[in-house]
Amino acid sequence: MFQINLGIYLKDEKNELSVLVDRSVGGSSIVDGELELMLHRRLLYDDGKGVAEALNETVCVVNDCRGLAVQGKYYLRMDPVGEGAKWRRSYGQEIYSPLLLSFTEQDGNKGTNFQVSKFSGMDSTYSLPDNVALLTLQELEDGNVLLRLAHLYEVFVFSYRFT
Repeated sequence: MFQINLGIYLKDEKNELSVLVDRSVGGSSIVDGELELMLHRRLLYDDGKGVAEALNETVCVVNDCRGLAVQGKYYLRMDPVGEGAKWRRSYGQEIYSPLLLSFTEQDGNKGTNFQVSKFSGMDSTYSLPDNVALLTLQELEDGNVLLRLAHLYEVFVFSYRFT
């Protein structure tokens, strides 16, 4: 059993089955052609398989205590061999790192003003290529702008500082 943080896939000669998870779970493929995901684990006694204690988390409301139950999301897709990686990386980026724009203004020592702001740094019809993800676009204290892009199919992350 291994910790699965993003996803896991299984393939044969023709197809590959991809599973993306919304939280860390245990996963393995002990038998060829089979995929096992540990959705929930609760033990009243230590089973000697890793944490050196019982896994008996409970939630109590008034005097009613019950075993903790967690509900998660799993995203499944079947692709021809060699084409699943693109979906896992691109869709995984949408699920786990959606673009979040935020703006604030502060006038001297007065409180922060959280107004709904509009920003247009480029033509509204422009989009980054499918293999490029925007990691950071941040104005720094010295007036420079930090722009970080990631190539979703490579391990190298490129950073450039604009003045």
